[in-house]
Amino acid sequence: MFGQITDEINNSTTGQNFVGVHLNPNSTNNVSADFTSNLPIIIIDTKGQSIPDEPKIPARMKVINHGAGKLNKPSDTDPEYDGYIGIEIRGHFSALLPQKPYALETRDSLGNNLNVSLLGMPKENDWVLIANYNDKSFARNIISYELFRRMGHYASRSKLCEVIVNSEYRGIYMFGEKIKPDKNRVNISKMTAEDKSGISLTGGYIISVDYSSGNDNWISSYPPFYYSKRQVHYNYVFPKPEDIVPVQKTYIQNFIKAAEGSLYGKNFTDPSVGYSKYVDVPSFIDYFIVSEVSRNVDGYKKSRFFYKNSDDKDSLLRAGPVWDFDWAWKNITECIFGNTDGSGWGYKTNDCQSSYAVPDWHIRLLQDGKFTNQLIERYKALRSNLLDLTTINLFLDSIKTEVSTASKRHFAVFPISDPNAAPEVEPPSKSYDEEITKLKTWIKKRIDWLDINIPKLRGSIMTDADSVDITVVNPSFELPGTEKIKGWDGICSDPNWTGLTYDIPGWSSDAPVFDSGVEQDQTPTDGLWTGFLMGKDTSVYQTSNYVIQSGDAIDLKIDAKMTWQADLLEMTLFYLNGSLTKIPIVSNRVNITDAMQEYSTSFFASDYPAAVGHKLGIMFDNVSSEPQSWLALDNVRLLKRTTVNVSYPKTLPAGFSLSQNYPNPFNPATVINYSLPVNSNVSLKVYDILGREVAKLVSEFQNAGEYRILFSITDKKNLASGIYFYTIVAGNPMAKNGISFIQTKKMILTK
Repeated sequence: MFGQITDEINNSTTGQNFVGVHLNPNSTNNVSADFTSNLPIIIIDTKGQSIPDEPKIPARMKVINHGAGKLNKPSDTDPEYDGYIGIEIRGHFSALLPQKPYALETRDSLGNNLNVSLLGMPKENDWVLIANYNDKSFARNIISYELFRRMGHYASRSKLCEVIVNSEYRGIYMFGEKIKPDKNRVNISKMTAEDKSGISLTGGYIISVDYSSGNDNWISSYPPFYYSKRQVHYNYVFPKPEDIVPVQKTYIQNFIKAAEGSLYGKNFTDPSVGYSKYVDVPSFIDYFIVSEVSRNVDGYKKSRFFYKNSDDKDSLLRAGPVWDFDWAWKNITECIFGNTDGSGWGYKTNDCQSSYAVPDWHIRLLQDGKFTNQLIERYKALRSNLLDLTTINLFLDSIKTEVSTASKRHFAVFPISDPNAAPEVEPPSKSYDEEITKLKTWIKKRIDWLDINIPKLRGSIMTDADSVDITVVNPSFELPGTEKIKGWDGICSDPNWTGLTYDIPGWSSDAPVFDSGVEQDQTPTDGLWTGFLMGKDTSVYQTSNYVIQSGDAIDLKIDAKMTWQADLLEMTLFYLNGSLTKIPIVSNRVNITDAMQEYSTSFFASDYPAAVGHKLGIMFDNVSSEPQSWLALDNVRLLKRTTVNVSYPKTLPAGFSLSQNYPNPFNPATVINYSLPVNSNVSLKVYDILGREVAKLVSEFQNAGEYRILFSITDKKNLASGIYFYTIVAGNPMAKNGISFIQTKKMILTK
């Protein structure tokens, strides 16, 4: 069958009979047969066959490309390429759009892969045609790939072109290289089914975080850092799922398990056993920077690649290549990605949604001072060249000039004013000039925000051997003066909330009710729900009795779920000035699921000095897209993260010690100091007079130094006044029995 189709295509695509010279006069996508373009022209003829999602079908392709500064015509008789291909539709969401993306292979007349050089790119046989229906600037993918490449990493080479398929003009595409092992692409060893042992088994591998199904993936041994019930899936990319053999699956799974184990382990900063034993740090830094500058909603959860070569060439796991930015460099109505002021961290994707489980590698990496400081310095250096706004704008202007004529043809088929395919916050642009201006404005806002907030990443550092003083984050405790929301009794005039002001338009006595704290029509597995329902355009707020302090790091946490068609909840922390005006501090818009789930937002008081000294408040708004929608809220908590200074003096402590707590007696908090002369396993617990454990303050491996720990009873309101004991057990790994120091001291709680 393939040979028959090939013969038919061959007989119909020679000389002046090649499709694209005489375009279909009845096509709505028709253009003049003698149009000229400064872009390369790609003409594809499937001999009337529809192009499927898979598998690839045989076709012919002609590439007209006379080089920079020269015009190309479909009827030109001296093409750069005129031969066979296999072609199929590629992508997931993009495959549903009017302008289809394609994957193609260059082939010989017998259907075998044929390596050729196209549009100045190195010889290969696997290529992609990326549609621009979802990117009306034609720039988002190209600028992302160019940035990553100029940073020193491989990224798909690409070139804008105009495409004709079966006599129809299909608009501007990005022709580029498919990600795969190749000396000119991802430069790793090409594995076969015979590579089952020794060095050949160690690489090369390409894996991804992406859509997954069936046997094309495996589940990580480590869930996201703060979401223990979610499952992270890694996909086999190369060797392909259908080609990879069991021993190769086992190897790459065990390698990733070891890498994640070292990253999430207690000694993750140790160069001999920590993550740097497995991870190429510069690639992870640059991947982070490109993903964050573009605030790519898919940068961490989809189209996210990693690769590893054989151990004799490079034993480290590298991040990249970067891929798929048509939802980036814009405001997308998903969590922080909809922020129109350029704010928000993309790497915290797990906080935004539960439909994807994202490997939280960067959450952990940023807790290492060496990694974070290196990232900050790298960003500063890039801002002086590649990320200079003038440089970026000149690049965008060059694309605008390049497509000045072709864009008119493209938008004649796919109007720029049509609704955006991606769920963008802003309405579609009315002109191409407006689209480029919007993109430049977005980039400036984003970089302005990053310039301020990249240095603040040091606030995430857990350990930093290069610093004298570091900060360790202790478990949060609930702020005084805030009550958990009480059960609503279904009477709108009296919602039974202390200090709560509300405005719920359209609510009446027949609104959904709660009975003894259990939502009506609940299933037994839902558990108790002692919250309230919010209708569309509802705004509720409450002011706490807590006065913001200069060193505060505050979290607002709430459990919420969709009850009917609700999709968006906006959470705001505000402060009250003297005139009782609510002044927003920070907001977070989150997507709500139909299951109970925790959502949060947070701020550092040092970022909002005007808020210091004022009372802290919380506000919730149901900003769902549906005109009739309801969501349920419960268990609102304002939490203050306490910072504890840990000193690494130039002269280490002479011995172990545990100091008397201060103040003593205490209420509601006291400080406990202790010293470690050597790196140790440390346990610090609090017991009542009957020997029952009431608090675990420390349980981890710690470096030698002096520590200061805060013990607060704010979230332990059931503790009675009286005598309590705190005990430290510090283990020196070199000691014969593993324990070097045990000591207990007494403290008194007064209420």
